[in-house]
Amino acid sequence: MCLHASVLSLSFPRLISLHERPGYFVPLATLPSHAAAGLASANTSDGRTLLVLANFWGGNSHVFAFAGGALTKLQELPTDMAHDWEIARLSDGRTHAIVANYGGAVSTVYQLSDPRVPPPEPLPPPPCSDQHAACRDWQTAGECEHNPTFMREQCQQSCGSCAAPGAGPFVPVQLLPTEAASAAHHFVVRTAGGPSRDFLLVAQRRVALFEFDPQAAQWRLFLQTNATGICEFASCEAPSGEAVLVFAQWHAGGTFRTASSVYAFDPAASQPLQLLQELPTLGAHDAECFTVEGGEGSETLLAIANVRDDASQRVSSAIYRLDGRALVEAQRLDTVGAHDLEPLWAGGRRLLAVANQGDGTSCNASVDVYAHAPRGWELLQSLPTGCCVYVHSFRDRGRLLLGAAVERIGSEPAQADTYRTDSLVFEWIEQTY
Repeated sequence: MCLHASVLSLSFPRLISLHERPGYFVPLATLPSHAAAGLASANTSDGRTLLVLANFWGGNSHVFAFAGGALTKLQELPTDMAHDWEIARLSDGRTHAIVANYGGAVSTVYQLSDPRVPPPEPLPPPPCSDQHAACRDWQTAGECEHNPTFMREQCQQSCGSCAAPGAGPFVPVQLLPTEAASAAHHFVVRTAGGPSRDFLLVAQRRVALFEFDPQAAQWRLFLQTNATGICEFASCEAPSGEAVLVFAQWHAGGTFRTASSVYAFDPAASQPLQLLQELPTLGAHDAECFTVEGGEGSETLLAIANVRDDASQRVSSAIYRLDGRALVEAQRLDTVGAHDLEPLWAGGRRLLAVANQGDGTSCNASVDVYAHAPRGWELLQSLPTGCCVYVHSFRDRGRLLLGAAVERIGSEPAQADTYRTDSLVFEWIEQTY
């Protein structure tokens, strides 16, 4: 049976006063980026923290590492209009980094080198060629430097930009067939008395679900769905232990007034996805499931980032509470083109960071950080970022950090150089009294 969302409260958050703040974020570092679209982090066996940045333009995404307190570029990974990175810490000890390539026909799986697990078998390098007969003449005329975006993609051989990963910790191990992929989401299903099973949802023309085969060390297609217009996913756990999946729908049937679907997932069932509920959304671009401490113990919440309706990007985003198998709307957040959400713990409080892209005409938006309280979500801090489309929290040497992927700067109409900007990293400072 398909349920429709009921409403518990439509209250908007208040601003936390200075003496109530558990802490605050301050700027720490910048990351050179080219239409940044996503961020992810991983930890190496020797304790280093790696930050992977998805560049939608430019033909390469970058891996950064902390060195002497600063972030430095460690590796270049060839990507094709990268829209998202997902770090999958697999049940057998491997760590995979999966890029969702919006361009091309494949998305690449990389394995993080780790002496504690079997070494990866790298893929052979892809063929390298020029797409135009005039590439060599253009290279001689200096076009590789003057027009790098076009030349690196269309004249790879002449410009020496062949799509092979640079030396570094990530090794390409598999190509997943995808079409206009926008996101990848890893989740684990734990079975009673059996091994855990690793799954990967990929948002593309039609959502695909893969399962990891630890014997072959490969992802296998588990289910091809008919779901379209999906931009992101969330995985939750019902009080019964049942796996609940949320498909955030961006666009459908020519409108941004969408219905994001909630499914129960049972990999052993003849129909693994059972529709539970449809949530009315407005250009939903992200969904996050997480727990908070309530008056009667912990409860599970779902946050949905709404980007726009058919007229404007000034639309609110929603927080839902999981009640059994049903999601009940609990609160609205005042957002402007909200593209991404990130739940995190800081200062003993549950926080939620929201990446606001802006109203579509200028890049004066912010990442808004909310803190959970008994009376609901309260605005803790607004971080000026420009057109931010992704936020990701991670730790390095005990420090809590928040990365913000900045798509561009400036105002509409966007120029090519406005996408070459700096993405940002903030550090959490604990408040003391």
